[in-house]
Amino acid sequence: MPTSVETRRQRELRDTSVLLGPQVEVRALATGRANARWSNTATWIAVIFGTIAAAAFIVFHVFLLPGILIIWILYDAIRPRRGVAVTTGGLTELRLGFVQARPVAVVGEVDHSALSPQRLERDGRKLGVRFGTDVVSLSEAEAQRLQAAVASIAVTPVAIPSLPPLPLPPPPDGMTSTKPPLDELPWWRRARIGPVLLHVVIGMLLFVLGIAIANVIGTWLGRDVAHTSDAAIPWLWLMLLGAELGWMAFVYARRTFRVRLLLFGAIAGGALLAGCIANYVYSPPLPGR
Repeated sequence: MPTSVETRRQRELRDTSVLLGPQVEVRALATGRANARWSNTATWIAVIFGTIAAAAFIVFHVFLLPGILIIWILYDAIRPRRGVAVTTGGLTELRLGFVQARPVAVVGEVDHSALSPQRLERDGRKLGVRFGTDVVSLSEAEAQRLQAAVASIAVTPVAIPSLPPLPLPPPPDGMTSTKPPLDELPWWRRARIGPVLLHVVIGMLLFVLGIAIANVIGTWLGRDVAHTSDAAIPWLWLMLLGAELGWMAFVYARRTFRVRLLLFGAIAGGALLAGCIANYVYSPPLPGR
């Protein structure tokens, strides 16, 4: 067993050295996960699964629940795996591949002092290494291994690592951000696995509600919505996409409540309007109308 672990670590160091180049000496590498964020990949996963689930409900009248694989892929998109490499010049944050967890790109760099006990951020049993706005969570054993690698590097003591991080320059005039910090957002607006899955379900419920509203409006306009042709199915997918994206925009857009409400109304309301038009066009008239 020790031989296999050593071989795996040697392979990780070799892959990291290939990525960073021969001029960079890599002393150690640890793997962890970055802080939660909502990404385009997560949006596509939610939309694709929601579309498939809606199609299964419409065609086969069954409910599809996300399996372990879908949940794991969504979790990896929200809290992606990251590598922290110790080099003679500092610490390098690496993006890791999904299948084999090999380093594929450099995300950020900081100096060795980011591993000092004063700058590590504790979150339960994990220790976070900050790379700007990104925080990579590592186990205590992995963090101690990186600290030992830093201690083994013979460098001339300088005062720069002990200096506090430089403040960011003020934004240009008219570009001041009004977005609330992540820590000030309520729990249901944070990009964590539990709230995200809850919002996917809410989007599907809004889709079902939209179908019911479209059917009521179609019946009021004298259309037989119980015999709508199959040509209306693509419009149902559009309603599902609008319900999911509209609700996600309302929850995760870093804007004021009024702007988020307008986004939800424009996206979900537009999809509902398209569904009502499809119901009217592709449904035959009611008998006697």
